[in-house]
Amino acid sequence: MVLIRPLIAGNLFAVGNEPHIFRTVSPEGGFTDKGVEEIVQDQFGFVWISTIDGIYKYDSYSYTRYICKSLEPNSYGGDMIRHLMVDSKNQVWAATSNGLNLYNRAIDEFELVELPGQNSNGSIPYIAEGPGGELYFSIWTDLVIYNHEEQYCRTLTLPYPNVHKIFVYEDRSIYAAFNYDGVYKITPDGKAQQIVPPVRSLITSVEFTDSLIYVGYDGDGIKIYSLDGKFYRQYNTIEGTIKNDKVNALLMSSTGDLWVGTYLGLDIIYSNGSLDHYEHELLNPNSIPYSSVNAIHEDFKGGFWIGT
Repeated sequence: MVLIRPLIAGNLFAVGNEPHIFRTVSPEGGFTDKGVEEIVQDQFGFVWISTIDGIYKYDSYSYTRYICKSLEPNSYGGDMIRHLMVDSKNQVWAATSNGLNLYNRAIDEFELVELPGQNSNGSIPYIAEGPGGELYFSIWTDLVIYNHEEQYCRTLTLPYPNVHKIFVYEDRSIYAAFNYDGVYKITPDGKAQQIVPPVRSLITSVEFTDSLIYVGYDGDGIKIYSLDGKFYRQYNTIEGTIKNDKVNALLMSSTGDLWVGTYLGLDIIYSNGSLDHYEHELLNPNSIPYSSVNAIHEDFKGGFWIGT
């Protein structure tokens, strides 16, 4: 994993914008063979990193590793960490292949959350927070809406399994992106409308803004749609906006720039239309340590954390 800060002086090439320097902040020996999957930050400034087999907390000096819990006696929820999320109450949630976990700061551990009336050991691919603080996540084709304080769950039926991402707007309209079946809008009463049709490639990353949906694919670059499903434009290698069409990660920055992680490096599409590309350079210690970028996070100070 690397941390990026804007450079005052440096030797990285940039087109039309300030170049960036990359500083490695991974623990000695790295994380795992599979690398970093996701990066989030809580209100205390701790950076949380998910990997295939565990979660790490970084306090600017050292790392602490955590394993999630499961109902299975000989298994851990950490068998696969699917998603990390910090909610509006500064609680750290982990969606795993064996249930939902919540970080308990008092004992410094993740604990399995027992869901009333639901399969508490089901695989959960993603967690989103709604405008009232409730959590939205899927277990197979059930969309679960969970109020942790009141210990209450209700469910809606999704049109497909294999949810990649869920996003909930202030009006409680729900958008669900599926790995193979496009993006659907789900109304609060459970009606589903297809917004983005499926293509030949797997959906690998989705970024929602106030008016647009950015969909990254494993082989088809990025396609952009309005919230009502109108195709807007695309970014790919043919038009030269990104260097590789296998997209791993998308992030819309606080300044309106689109950061794109691919198998061949990091692309930045600036709001003024100019472009940057960064990849691993064998003889440059300030370059990305590996070209395949899996996760991107912008912190509270405007720094960017890149997981490889």
